[in-house]
Amino acid sequence: MRSCILVILVVTLACPLLAQEEAPKPKEPAKEPPAEKKEPEKPRELTSEEIAAAVKSLSARFDEERKEARRKLIQAGERAVVPLLALLKDELPAQRAAAAEILGFIGAEAAAPELVKLIRDKDLSVRSEARKALARIGPAAIKYLAKALEEGTEAQRKEFDLAVRKMVSAIIKNLVAPGDEYGDYPGQFDDMKKIGRYATAALVDMAKNASKTGYRYLAITALGRLGDKAAIPALKDIYDSVELFKDDAAISLAQLGDDSYAKKVIEDYLVKSINEPNEYGYPANLALFYHKLEKWKDAEVQYKRAIEIAPDQPGPYYNYACLLSVRGRLKEGMAALKKSLEKGYSSAGWIMRDKELDNLRKLPEFKQLIEKRFGKAAGAE
Repeated sequence: MRSCILVILVVTLACPLLAQEEAPKPKEPAKEPPAEKKEPEKPRELTSEEIAAAVKSLSARFDEERKEARRKLIQAGERAVVPLLALLKDELPAQRAAAAEILGFIGAEAAAPELVKLIRDKDLSVRSEARKALARIGPAAIKYLAKALEEGTEAQRKEFDLAVRKMVSAIIKNLVAPGDEYGDYPGQFDDMKKIGRYATAALVDMAKNASKTGYRYLAITALGRLGDKAAIPALKDIYDSVELFKDDAAISLAQLGDDSYAKKVIEDYLVKSINEPNEYGYPANLALFYHKLEKWKDAEVQYKRAIEIAPDQPGPYYNYACLLSVRGRLKEGMAALKKSLEKGYSSAGWIMRDKELDNLRKLPEFKQLIEKRFGKAAGAE
C-alpha cells in the first residue's frame, strides 16, 4: 500500500509590536487513543413472524418490497426453508419461481427433492429457477437428480440433464480465477467427482464448444479425473482436431487408461528439443506434461533445462516451485517461487488459489514473500 504523507509547513509571523518577544510555541494537540477495531455487527436474527411476513411480501405489488423480502429470506437461511418449501406448491408460478430461487441461494439440500419435482412444472420460468437452484445447491442435489434421470420420461430426462449441465457449468466457472486465469491442482474436481458419470456429457460439450479457453481446458482436464471411459472417443477427437488442447487431451486419455497419445506427445517434444536446443518452450511444456502425469523426476529434469535455457522466464520457476512444494522440498520450493516473482510472475490471485503451493503456504517466509511482492492485502488472503 502506498502511503501519501502530506507535510504542512507552518510559518509564524511575529507581530511588529512584539518583535522583541519570543513567539509562543503552539500547543500540541491532544493525542486521541487509537480507535478500537470493531467486529462488523452480525445481522439480527429474524423472528418466525418476520420470516412469515417476508414470505408473504414476495407477492407484494411493488418491486422494492419484493426485493427486500427476498434479501431477508436469504439472510434467514435455513430457518426460512420450511415456509419456502410450502410456497413451492403455490398456485401462482411467480411464487413458485421466487421460492425456488431463494432456496437455491440459501443452498438448502433439504429442498432438492422438491426442486427436482419442479423441473416437471408446466411453467417455463419455474423450471428454469428450479434448475438454477439445484445448480447452486450443487453436488448434494445429485442423488435426487440421478434418480430422476434414471426413472423419468425422455422429455423429463432432458429437463433433468439441463439441471446437471447448469451444475457442471457452475463448478467449472468457479475454478477460473479473476482475470480468466486457470490451471489445475489437487482436489480441484472433488465436487465434480460427486456428480460422477452424470457430468460426462456436459463436460464433453464444454470441452468441444465452450466460448472460453479456460472452460474448455478445465472440462478436458476434469474428464480425465472423473474416470468415465465414455469420454475417451471425445478426447481422441479433441487430440486429433484441436492443436491447442492436444497435450491436455493426451493427459486425460492417459488417466483413463490409454497412454499411447501421451507417449506420442513426449516423443514429439523430445525430438523438437533436440532439433531446437535453444528453444525453452519445448522443455517447459514437456516438464508441465510430466508434472500433470506425476512423473516427478522427468518433470524436474525438464524444468531445470527450461530454466537453464531461459533464466529470465518466470513460468518454469513457478511450476517448478509447485513441484517442489508437492514433493515436500520446501526450502528449494521457496527459492524457486522467489525467483519466479523476481523474474516477473505477477498473478497474486492464482498463487493464493493454487493448492500445489499449500506446503509452502504454511511457512512464514511465504506470507512475507507475497506481501513484499504484492502488498499486505495479498498476504492476508
